[in-house]
Amino acid sequence: MSVVGESLNEEFMGTRATLLSRLKDVGDHRSWEEFYGLYHRLIRNIARKSGMSAEESQEIVQEVFMDLARKLPEFKYNGKTGSFKKFLKNLVGWRVVDQLRKRKPYDCSPEAQQEIDRMASPDPIQEIWETEWGRNLLDAAMEKTREKVDPRNYQIFDLATTHGMRSTEISKLLRISVARVYVARHRVALKVKLELRALRGRFESELTQFQKESF
Repeated sequence: MSVVGESLNEEFMGTRATLLSRLKDVGDHRSWEEFYGLYHRLIRNIARKSGMSAEESQEIVQEVFMDLARKLPEFKYNGKTGSFKKFLKNLVGWRVVDQLRKRKPYDCSPEAQQEIDRMASPDPIQEIWETEWGRNLLDAAMEKTREKVDPRNYQIFDLATTHGMRSTEISKLLRISVARVYVARHRVALKVKLELRALRGRFESELTQFQKESF
């Protein structure tokens, strides 16, 4: 592993490996803000893709975090609970079903009941969960990278990846050489990959350790 990769892993593991353990203290506002920053977009996006409106999705975010504030401090591992990732997925799924019931309290049509039954199945959001989970990690890695690299280099990377612009188009827009565009894209993309690798490693070790100590 490169020196850059080692330093990134040290940073993540040193400052964030015990995040979930710190959440057992509901008064640790800094840790909860960090936790909210990591997961609120994931929960909102899954709710939206499950058919919820923007308002309903925001309500689901709030309800899930209230659930977490109640459950995490006392949550005990019993060998059947599974990972935190699955635990969070179930919370979101239950809250989506709750919103469906609120939305149609007097609708007893077969179509309405069929939708509620579908969302009340054991894995109502499984089909979108893995995609959104991975995307959430990528967004976090990109945001972390943006805070660390030269703003112009990140702008080049963003124009290429997010907006799909060609290197020649970026070159003309920013009045820089095509060679600089290639170099900037490559350097930022490498840092994003390193951040993503560190995040994935940190999530795996953090969740495993938290389950052993706290569930």
